[in-house]
Amino acid sequence: MQRYFIVSVLMLFFSSTNPIYASETLVFGLYANEKPSTIIKKFRPILQQLEVDLTHIMGREISIETDIAPSYEQGINRLTSGLVDFARFGPASYIKAKDIEPKIQIIAVESNNGNRHFKGVICTQPDSFNTLANIRGHSFAFGGKSSTVGRYLSQHILLKNNIYASNLSSFDYLSRHDKVGIAVSKGLYDAGALKFSTYQSLIQKGYKLKAIYYFDVPTKPWIIREGLDKDTADALQTSLLSFNNKDALRILKKSGFLMPKKDQFNVIGDAIAHSADFFSK
Repeated sequence: MQRYFIVSVLMLFFSSTNPIYASETLVFGLYANEKPSTIIKKFRPILQQLEVDLTHIMGREISIETDIAPSYEQGINRLTSGLVDFARFGPASYIKAKDIEPKIQIIAVESNNGNRHFKGVICTQPDSFNTLANIRGHSFAFGGKSSTVGRYLSQHILLKNNIYASNLSSFDYLSRHDKVGIAVSKGLYDAGALKFSTYQSLIQKGYKLKAIYYFDVPTKPWIIREGLDKDTADALQTSLLSFNNKDALRILKKSGFLMPKKDQFNVIGDAIAHSADFFSK
């Protein structure tokens, strides 16, 4: 009887004082701007390393579930309503989410070889026209209606070149970067806008495309929901800013994470604020 009592007390002691017995699951939010299978392949390695790093920092087992929303809008809703704990969004989606829930916070932005921007591209077929001015009278494939590259920046660029929606023969929103590139390659549209990394990937797969215009895009922010406890938020930020798993970063095609700059997303806010101008003529 005495031996049983001692074992029971020891079990109680270890379960209450050794934090590794505790566990927690965080939900990471994304939206389907590419094929979901491609997204999982890109993000699983970095999330697995984050699980290890967070477990070490927080002293309890941390696991991360991935929630991929089928649209930008649903992804924004899942973050602002607290259904996901942290998320990786494009700048335009972050700005829209911040308007809905001002208490969400950026904890890091992606580093592109030390830079806080990457490239977007407007492309055509290889034997097609070579300049933005030639887009007049032709069809155009945009990405998602809330896409930074696929809508707001590309329409802003067209607008600055005095090209309005009415100057296009037709246009559509195809929701994903890869769908835009494939549609242009197949001749379904005369031109389209997508991420340069997706453009490169499609060319490597044999799709025929030609870039006619490149533009800078702020790197993507990683954001925490309103109400996430400070210890978890601090651990996430520390893990990202010190992240050094080069294999996981290589798959994501990023070199690490940086603190955001205050004015980093101003250009996107300006593009969103003037987005109606593209349809004004």
